[in-house]
Amino acid sequence: MNSLKAVDDEARERAERSRNWSAPVWDSAIAGDVQSLVVLAARGQPMDVPHPKSGITPTWAAAENGRLAVVTFLVSTMGASPGSRAYDGSTPLFSASQNGHANVHRV
Repeated sequence: MNSLKAVDDEARERAERSRNWSAPVWDSAIAGDVQSLVVLAARGQPMDVPHPKSGITPTWAAAENGRLAVVTFLVSTMGASPGSRAYDGSTPLFSASQNGHANVHRV
């Protein structure tokens, strides 16, 4: 019974974290558009909210696509976690290395 409660608690936590998910932040991170992220951050958009279905954060998406400037901005300026895990357990740095973006490991 405790394992079911843990699953329910985890699902609630994921839903709560994903409530403020923002497509513009996500799209800007994937596109490598730091300027748009700066504007969105100035408008109060949260920068490290996981996608509701996958748990992937904008930092994860940027790392997967080799967007070093975005990863640097999100981690160094906005305080995003480079070790945040998607729902499948993968991290931004793992995704970057799987996609041949070793430069992202410098962050």
